[in-house]
Amino acid sequence: MAHEPGSMAGAAGGGARRNRTPDDDRTLLGAVASLALSAQARLAHHDGPGCLADLDALAAQVPDLAESYAVVRAQCTMEAGRCAEGKAMAAAWYVRYGGMSEEGARQVAANLAALHCRGGDASPAERLRTAFFDLSRAAYLDPRGPAHCDALLALVDDLLPRLAEAEREDPAIEGGAAALFHTGAACFARAGACDRARAVYRARFPRPDGVPADVLDRQIEISFEASFPDCRGGARRDQK
Repeated sequence: MAHEPGSMAGAAGGGARRNRTPDDDRTLLGAVASLALSAQARLAHHDGPGCLADLDALAAQVPDLAESYAVVRAQCTMEAGRCAEGKAMAAAWYVRYGGMSEEGARQVAANLAALHCRGGDASPAERLRTAFFDLSRAAYLDPRGPAHCDALLALVDDLLPRLAEAEREDPAIEGGAAALFHTGAACFARAGACDRARAVYRARFPRPDGVPADVLDRQIEISFEASFPDCRGGARRDQK
C-alpha cells in the first residue's frame, strides 16, 4: 500500500500529503465509510448505477481501496445490466486474490450472477436463476406482497420455455422448476394470501400418471395443509 500505516494521507493523494492533519484524515475516513455503506445499500436495493456512482466517488477519494471493493463493483455492474462484464470482473478477482482456479472462480461468479443478473445482457437462463432466487427469498426469508409473487411466477413462466435443453438440465434450474409448486405457494402463504397459495399449489403440483383425479386431489390438499398449517381451512385472509 502507498499510504502510511494508520493514516489515510498517502492513499488520498501524495500532493498534499505533508499538509494533512488528523482531522483531515478523520473527515476522509467518514466520507469513505459513508460511501461504502451507501454502495452496499444501493446494491441491496438493486440500484446498480447508484452503487457504481458511490464506488467511483470512493475510488476518487482513496484510489488504493478500489481493489478491495472490486467484488462489490462486479455485483453492482451485474445489477446495472452488464452481467457478462460483472462476471468477468468477479472471476478475475477470485483468481488473483482468492487463490482460486479459473474454473472455480467462474463458478463463484456464476453464483453471484444468480443473485444480481435481472436484465440487460443477462441470458434467459441467468435471469431465470435470479428469478428462482428472488422467489425463494420471498417464500422463506423476506415476505413480500402477492403482487411480487405474481410477477415472479409470470417471469418464470416466460423464461422457462425459452431455454435450450442443456440449460434446463442445469441443477439450479431443474431443481427450481421442480420445486415451483411449493416455492410459489410459499411466496403467497408468507404474504398471507392463502387462497392464492392453495391455487398455485394445486395448479403446479406434479401429476403422476395412473393416479385417479379424486385421490390426487385429496393428496394435494393434505400435502398443502401439512406444508402451510397457517392456511388450513383458509385461516388467513388474502392481502392485496
